[in-house]
Parts: sequence; C-alpha cells; structure tokens
Amino acid sequence: MKAPSRTLFSGDVAQTQMTHRALGFTLIEVLLTLWIMSIMALMSWQSIDAMVRVREQSLSSVTDLSVVQTALAQWQTDLDQALSADASAQMPGIDWDGQTLRMIRTSSAPWSAQGDPGLWVVAWTARMVSSEELASQHSGQRLPGLYWLRWQSPSFTARNDLSRHWQSAASWGKNASQETKAFETLLFPLQNWQLFYYRLNAWSNPLSSAELMSTATNTALANSNSPTSAANAVNTGNPGANNAPGSSSTPDGIRLKLTLSPRTKLGATNSAQESNLTQAEDPSLTMDWVRPNFSNVR
Repeated sequence: MKAPSRTLFSGDVAQTQMTHRALGFTLIEVLLTLWIMSIMALMSWQSIDAMVRVREQSLSSVTDLSVVQTALAQWQTDLDQALSADASAQMPGIDWDGQTLRMIRTSSAPWSAQGDPGLWVVAWTARMVSSEELASQHSGQRLPGLYWLRWQSPSFTARNDLSRHWQSAASWGKNASQETKAFETLLFPLQNWQLFYYRLNAWSNPLSSAELMSTATNTALANSNSPTSAANAVNTGNPGANNAPGSSSTPDGIRLKLTLSPRTKLGATNSAQESNLTQAEDPSLTMDWVRPNFSNVR
C-alpha cells in the first residue's frame, strides 16, 4: 500500500516542474530576445534617420529651386521691360562691360499723382561675398563665396536722376560701396556666369558682337546719303563720362549661362561618387531671351 503512494507523489512533483518550466523563460532566452529587439530598434532608427535626411535634402532642393526660378523670372521681366537706346534723348539701352549688365526699364511701382510710374536702372553681376556681408544681410545660414546679385535704383522721372543712377550701377558692379549695396539683392551662389548676344544672325560674345555692330554701322553710314538716317544709325546714348566698351543698343537676343555652385542643392546626391559624377557633368543652366519685336525677316 505504501509503494503506490510514493509513486503518485513523485508524479505530482514532475508534473509541477514541467508546468513551471512551461510558464517561464530561461536567462538565455531572455537575453536572446533583448538582443533581437535591440537589433530591430537600431534598424528602425537608421531607417527613420535616413527618411529625415532625405526629407531635409528634398526641402533644401525645393527651396533652392524656387530661388533660382524666381531670379530667372525676374531676369526675364527686366529684359522684357527694358527700353531701347535713344541717341536723341540720350537714353541708354542694355549695356554689358564684361562684368555687369546694366539696363533701363519701366518701373512697376504704383502710379504717382502725376500718372507716371517712372523708370528703374537695373544691374546684374556676380561678386565674391564675405561672411561679414552675409551677417549684415541676416543670411547667417549661407556660406561666403561667389554670388549672383541684382541691383535696382529707386523709381525716377528726371534725366539727371537717370544719369546718376546709371553711374551708380556701374560703380556698384566694379567696386560696391555701402551706399550702393543698400539697393542690391543677394540671389544664390554660383561658379560662373556668361552672356552671349544674338546679332547679325549669330551668337557671339557681347563685346565682340559690339565690334561687329560698329562695323555694320560704319558701313551703313558710308552708304547713306541722308544726314538724318546717318544720325539715327549712331548709338551714343550712354549718359555720363563712363562709357562701357559694349554697344548700348538692344540685341536681338541674350543667352544667359549659369554654372551653379555645388552648394545650390538642385538634385543633391547622397554619396561622394554620385557628387563627383554630377560635378563632372557641368551643372549649368542656360536661358535664352528674345527681343519681343525681333523678326528674322529681312
């Protein structure tokens, strides 16, 4: 009778041990689970960090693209509103001295009481900008370097103001002072910019095309018997003593080529290899402007 009793007690103990073993985990199992969870958390954090970086790069690219588009739209508007040179009225046209493009255009300011919005003198150039200048313009997030800039005079209606602002634009392009810098707008960094004029059915350097136009004008003067037509063929419209080497007449077209800086994140790359490939492809923008009343019919 006692033997069966001891056998039943031993079975109950074994069943209890199996039950406790089924409800719990060993230390190795717990450590393994924690290790797997840490690996998954690390992988998820890397994925989130990569998504945040891609989002920041996308936002930066969109911001840079909007700045470039706005600047090019302003470039187009300035040229569309530019006035042609008028020798009799001593009105300058579009002038390029190899560094700065100056033009006179109609103002888009609100009409005054006299009913005349006046005119603007506008200039475009590229200049090295220091960190001190960026700090003074509250552009602390930008890095010093070569930037594309636009200058605009106040609205005016008097001829004396035209001559003064025209000379101020030339001085700003060559050696900007604190007074002239007050009228400039910092656009975006670039590596280089080039201009080409479309004259005599060909694209050429603006200064060389000015020589071609001068030759064509001299030929027209030599073949003309009318003093009136000869006077109208001569362009002497730049006011002031500082006459630029280029012709001030409006060309048939202007080609703008901008070589963007790598800091302008348009289509930013994620690796150094892709960045080198992108730089090797000459990241540049080309924009052609055609004079609104231009006609190739001869």
